Amino acid sequence: MRFVIDASGKYKWANVFLLQEGSVTGYGMTQSNGEITTGRQYKGEVHVKNEEVTQVRQFDVEFDVSVSPQYTRTELDNAGAIPADKFAAEFMKSLPGRWEIARWLGLSCTTATGTLDVGEEISPHKFRGVFKIATSNNDIVEEDVTISMSGTKVHFDGEKIRAAAENVWGKDVIDLELWKDLMIGNNATDFVVLRKIND
Repeated sequence: MRFVIDASGKYKWANVFLLQEGSVTGYGMTQSNGEITTGRQYKGEVHVKNEEVTQVRQFDVEFDVSVSPQYTRTELDNAGAIPADKFAAEFMKSLPGRWEIARWLGLSCTTATGTLDVGEEISPHKFRGVFKIATSNNDIVEEDVTISMSGTKVHFDGEKIRAAAENVWGKDVIDLELWKDLMIGNNATDFVVLRKIND
């Protein structure tokens, strides 16, 4: 069974049968039904009945699994990776300033737009920053973050969160790759692309 979640959060499953000639989606007469609940955990059950001339097969699949988002990184098409030996210098040069949220997609398909302002250097290879975020759930959030180097990654640690409603946003802890004018990465719940705004 193949389970697919699209960008809008809708899900579907496909019955795939492994035969001698390879895998096929249509084989005999197949009926399926089930119920799935979504969120940070995908939980449910799917029932499949497959009939052909000589046999009847029935499958019951139950699952309860957490999901980590993975998305196609189309933003990298025109970007160049920062070599490891130049990472520290590029980090110091390119981080300060304003970044826009080019893509922020979380589980349950929550999206966000906004900016990241990277300000003063508070210690070697460490900056303060402020996320200003508007979510697809109509929440407005400001989050103070510290930004530091972690090997050849840009590491974010969320600190203070300001929002109209409580518990609408968790503190962000995320590691991102630095690519030319982009920062791209994900944690257990979110996939993020930040693009540098050149003045």
